[in-house]
Formats: sequence, structure tokens, C-alpha cells
Amino acid sequence: MFYFKKVYINDLSKTEVERLLRKASLKRVDSLDLISASTDVGTDKLFLGFIGKSALLFTRLHTSLERFLPKLIIKLPLDTDECYYQLRLKSLSAIVCFVLALLLMLSLFQTVTGEINVDGFFTVLLICIVYFGLILLEVKITSSRINKALSQLLSTIPLQVS
Repeated sequence: MFYFKKVYINDLSKTEVERLLRKASLKRVDSLDLISASTDVGTDKLFLGFIGKSALLFTRLHTSLERFLPKLIIKLPLDTDECYYQLRLKSLSAIVCFVLALLLMLSLFQTVTGEINVDGFFTVLLICIVYFGLILLEVKITSSRINKALSQLLSTIPLQVS
């Protein structure tokens, strides 16, 4: 899969980040690409989690009002010493993104060759801008939830005095 954003976490160790994100997640045994992450039931959990062979995968829990937002998968690799997470779109969201990009290129080509008018191109362009804007909004919300989980859970852990 194509991961489009990589965020390094410098102030925490990798094991702490893994432990804190696991604590803020509901565990799932199915791939996160195949399940719905929507819930209207109040829960203290922020994510759904899946333990893969080489990485921990998370997706943000959505309310019914957020169903229109594209879904993201957060990958926390297990096989490296560096502390970072990566973001990618879920399968259906990636397919929609690919189709919209293809449609945009096709409508641009047809506008240049004169097969369709400029209004058709601008309609497709507007739909693509709205969808990519929703992706950016979801990235911002997901990043803030990760920061919230790390800071909120870190403040509840008692400090060890040496």
C-alpha cells in the first residue's frame, strides 16, 4: 500500500508509543480495510487496532456524522528502532481517490481536445478538490487524536523516580 505521510515522534520511546496507542484502541482480528470504524456508542477508546506481522495498524473511530470522511490507516512498524507512524487511505478511499484522479486527467484531456466544454472540467475539478480537502481534514483530525491519546495517556501514567 501507498503511505503518503510519515510522522516521527521524538519525545517518546517506541515501546511507550506502542503501549499508549494499544491502550487507546479496541482490538480487532480482521483487517482494518474490511471493517467499519463507525460507532455512536460512547467509549473511551479512540482507535481500532490490528496486530499485523510486521506492524501495528490503527484506524480512528468515527461517529455517524463523520462517515463521509475518507478513512485512514495508521501504521506503527515493529521491525525498526525508529519511532514513527505512517498514514495511508483505506482500500475503498484509495480506489475513490484513484478514480477521481483518473477522471480529472481524462476530463482535462477532453477539454484540451475540445470534446467537452470547460464547465465539465470545472465540475470534476470541484469534486476532486472537495474530496482531497476531506482527506486533509481527516489527516488533521487523526493526527490530533494521536497526539491527544499520547498526551492524555502519558499524563495518567505515574512517573518512575530513580
